[in-house]
Amino acid sequence: MSTYPHYLERLQAATRKYWDKPALNTIGGDSLTYAEMATAIARFHIIFEKAGFKKGDKIALCANNGARWGFAYLAVNTYETVIVPILADFTPESVMGLVNHSDSVALFTNAARWKKMDPEKMPALKVVFDVDNWDVLLCRDEKIADAVAHWDELFAAKYPKGFGPDDVNFPTDNWDDLSTINYTSGSTGDPKGVMLTYRNFSSIVDYSQRHVPAGDKMVSMLPMAHMYGLVIEFIYPLCNGTSIYWPR
Repeated sequence: MSTYPHYLERLQAATRKYWDKPALNTIGGDSLTYAEMATAIARFHIIFEKAGFKKGDKIALCANNGARWGFAYLAVNTYETVIVPILADFTPESVMGLVNHSDSVALFTNAARWKKMDPEKMPALKVVFDVDNWDVLLCRDEKIADAVAHWDELFAAKYPKGFGPDDVNFPTDNWDDLSTINYTSGSTGDPKGVMLTYRNFSSIVDYSQRHVPAGDKMVSMLPMAHMYGLVIEFIYPLCNGTSIYWPR
């Protein structure tokens, strides 16, 4: 038993408490309240479920910092699929290599990056989502295509009374399960995938909550695909009800 809360328990509580407050914001661009963030997460969980994604399946994310990056990370992480954040400035060849190395079955990226990649070199991918507009850039599974085509109907059927704070329920019985594969920058060799559990994140978030109280707003400047930026400028403050802002 841990003596501190699971970080998804903290995130769940913050989401319910700060429902109408801005959560994820790209300066001069997208802005999502905690309510909009949670609703969008629930919508993607429906697609993941219809796709047959299971706990432990890998989903890669390669995009610029911003509100949509933050949302995509949380949609994967709260479904208990393993998120694989990849640095946005990696070459297309490196991105394809890490998607394959991690056995990722899905990828969040954008159209400009995707045009530079070769789908045939990533045979395990079932679907690719464009983070700029949530369009599907690649789909190799009819179940996913059908779910996307009926997204609104599926969401309305699951939440016939609408989606509210009480519908936000993130899993917390997964302390020692794999949460994230964080690849090193590879400055002295090939990137190495560091395997991190939900307990790892919960411990860091708890320490930060107790010793470095987050403010009402925070500007995030560091790469989200690196651990310090990911935890200290994103996950930890979000669990505190902080509004996070990323420069464009």
